[in-house]
Amino acid sequence: MEDVSGLYESVSGRISSIEMAPERLIYSADLDSSRGAVPARDIYSVLAGCLVLVAVCPVLAAAAWSIKRASRGPVFERETRVGRGGVAFPLFRFRRVELVRWIERFRLSSLPRWLNVARGELALAGPAPGRPEFAGVLDEQIRFYGQRLSVKPG
Repeated sequence: MEDVSGLYESVSGRISSIEMAPERLIYSADLDSSRGAVPARDIYSVLAGCLVLVAVCPVLAAAAWSIKRASRGPVFERETRVGRGGVAFPLFRFRRVELVRWIERFRLSSLPRWLNVARGELALAGPAPGRPEFAGVLDEQIRFYGQRLSVKPG
C-alpha cells in the first residue's frame, strides 16, 4: 500500500511538502554521501584549518600577547562541546579581558576555533556544536535532534 505523498509524487511528478513525513527526507538513500566523500571532506577541512591558522598567526599572536599582558590566567577559554558520535571536545576561544576590547570589537574572540578545525574536531560547514548538558534534554524534546551527531559540527 502506497502512502498519499508517494501516490501524489508518482502521479504528478512533484513532491507534496504537506504530506511528506520528515523521516522520508532524513533517512533517504538519495541523501547519503559516497563512501570516500566523508574522509575527503574531513581531510579538506583539516587542511583548510591549517592554512587559515598560518594566515592569521600574526593576529592570533598579537591577541594572545595582549591578553597575557593585560591579565593573569590562560589565553584561551575552553568550552566543552559535543561532536560527531557524541564525543566531547574542548571548543577554544580567546578569554574575555576588559582591557583588551579590540578583540571583541573586531570579533576575533572566536578565531581560535580554527584550532578545532585543524585538529579535526570541527568541519568547515555543519551544525553548531552542542553543549553536553543540553544534548540529552534537546534529544527528548526535538524530533531527530540526535541525527545532528551523525555529522561533524561546523
